[in-house]
Amino acid sequence: MTLRSRFLPPLILAVAPSVLCENTTTTVTTSTAFSTYIWKDETGATVSTAANPSLAAGHFEVEVSDANGCIGDSTFFIDVRPVPNVNISTPDLEIECPPARLYATDTDEGLDFQWFINAAPVGSNTNIILATTAGIYQVIATDNEGCTSASNFIQIFACGSGGGGGSFPANGAA
Repeated sequence: MTLRSRFLPPLILAVAPSVLCENTTTTVTTSTAFSTYIWKDETGATVSTAANPSLAAGHFEVEVSDANGCIGDSTFFIDVRPVPNVNISTPDLEIECPPARLYATDTDEGLDFQWFINAAPVGSNTNIILATTAGIYQVIATDNEGCTSASNFIQIFACGSGGGGGSFPANGAA
């Protein structure tokens, strides 16, 4: 006697991006709804039992069961894209008074730049800006995948303010 199951294992398609920016997560799902979900990382550890978990880059397996109790699984990979590494530099020896030339140091092709003075957007999409106003400057670089990175801050003092020149605070702290 041959026994046949009238139910086939569920067909699973994980819906996730192929690439994520470094230090970000995304919501993943399956193309069809199931009764239960177990999302596992590359070590086999359960990272979620939600239908739509938020995952970082890595290798994953999703195991599901349908309304008939049939179990299926699928594996997928989300690659990581490093964020631009941008810092502000200047060739000017004296930056006590405007104007000062400021440069975004990561000039990889395909980057867009947004400059800020005192947290307000200024400038054009270029890796160079002429700082003509006293204030705290920063630049954010965005690559063609939408990955962003914020630079350090540099302060340009008003002439005669006694600021002692521009500063390069560590870790982006002003």
